[in-house]
Amino acid sequence: LPTIHNSCDAVINIATGGGPQMSVEERMKPAMHFKPELASLNMLTEELGLLNQQIAAAGRNKVNNALLDRRDALIDQITVSAGMSVSLAESGAANLKIGPSGNGPVLVNKNSVRPLGLDPSETYLSYVVGPGVDNVYTSQVSAGSLAGFAESYAVISSVMNEIDHLAFKFVQDMNLLHKSGLDLEGLPGKNL
Repeated sequence: LPTIHNSCDAVINIATGGGPQMSVEERMKPAMHFKPELASLNMLTEELGLLNQQIAAAGRNKVNNALLDRRDALIDQITVSAGMSVSLAESGAANLKIGPSGNGPVLVNKNSVRPLGLDPSETYLSYVVGPGVDNVYTSQVSAGSLAGFAESYAVISSVMNEIDHLAFKFVQDMNLLHKSGLDLEGLPGKNL
């Protein structure tokens, strides 16, 4: 990816997939490293912050309708990634908080924008507002594609743990059977 990035201005979208021989971890690695959905959300919120600045500079009564239409379109795109509460300032600038309650962390406040980050653990994903600066962990990402990503990560982790437990139990039971019998030479059986 760095080679492609350095030689052109293309936007690269990472998708999971891979071959049947790849583990789930190998398939998830590009998405976990490059975080394309978060990058898209953060680019859209940055654009909204710049647009809010233009709207505020124009003044409440002189705002170009095209700016307001673009603001509304950006809000629609952002809410597809994560459910947001939206409020409009007197100037027409949009403020976004994560989650439907209106009490979640602020992502966009007029022209001030805080990025959303990801902190993965073995069993679940945590979302962080202002990673590396504010580090505000939030559970308010409960809708949109980012919520789906976190839910699928948790399900995959749970299924992998169940498979590990099943494999352990299978080997344990097979060893018990082997030790209770005799091998071809009439000696007591051993663990596999």
